[in-house]
Amino acid sequence: MTQPEAAGLLQLALASAFVAMGACAWRYGADAQRAAEGEVLRQGYDAELLARHGVNFRERAAELVLPLSIAALLVLLAVLNLRESGIGRSLSLVVAPILLVAGGAVTASQVFAVHSIESAFRKADDANLRAVNVRRFVDAAIDVFPPGFRSLVIARFVLTTLGSATVVVLLTLT
Repeated sequence: MTQPEAAGLLQLALASAFVAMGACAWRYGADAQRAAEGEVLRQGYDAELLARHGVNFRERAAELVLPLSIAALLVLLAVLNLRESGIGRSLSLVVAPILLVAGGAVTASQVFAVHSIESAFRKADDANLRAVNVRRFVDAAIDVFPPGFRSLVIARFVLTTLGSATVVVLLTLT
C-alpha cells in the first residue's frame, strides 16, 4: 500500500465517522434532549434551563449539513488519494491541518462533554445553572443513543486529530 492510499483510507474512515455521528444525532438527538431535560427537571430546575444556555443534543437538518459536507469532502479527497492524484495530495495538505485544529477542538468538547459543560456552567451568572448536576443530565442523554455511540465519539476524535496528523505525515513523505 502506498502512502497516498493509506491517507485515503484514513480519510474514508473519518468520513464514515462523520456520517455515523450525524445519523445518530439526527435519529436520537431529540430523545436525548428530552432525557437531559427530564433529568434537569428531576433535579428541581426548569427543563428549559438547558435550551436557554445552549445545551442541545438535537441535530436539525441545517446542522446536519456540516458533518455531511465534511464527509463528502473527505470522500472526494480519499478517492483522489487512492488514485494517487497530485491534486488530492495538495488539497489534503490544506484540509487535514484545518480538521486537526478546528475539528479537533469541536470533537474534543464532545469527548469531554461533562467537563466542557461544567466549565461553562461554573462561569454562568445563573445560580441554578451552576448547581445543576451536569454528569447526570449528560449521562441521561447519552443513554438514549445506541450502545456503541460513546466509542464512535472517541473514534471520531482520534481520527480527526491523530488521523489528520497521520494524513499530513503520509502525504508529506510522499
